[in-house]
Amino acid sequence: MDLTQGYGHQTKLLHLNASNAKNRQRIEDFAAVTEDAQPLDKDFSLFAYYPDMTLTITRDGQAGPTAVVDINGDYVDFYYSGETQLYRSKMSSIDLKKLIHQPTK
Repeated sequence: MDLTQGYGHQTKLLHLNASNAKNRQRIEDFAAVTEDAQPLDKDFSLFAYYPDMTLTITRDGQAGPTAVVDINGDYVDFYYSGETQLYRSKMSSIDLKKLIHQPTK
């Protein structure tokens, strides 16, 4: 799993591999950001010009689609790179921030 800051010249915020049960669970928690979401009926041009981060989950050696993520107040909105459908995660922005800032050890 890779979480990077911004879009374009990205700074890696977090890289996790599934080397232990704690990391595997944390990766699944990050996957819930995109897997537990609803499509938004919102024009793509209204998405943040400078999104907060990108998220890529790799399972069984296969990288999944990259989600371009924006923390929008209480909400976590995203789209998949190369697509124009916007989504809103059921995970709150507070819960995502807690997940990001968990100690890695």
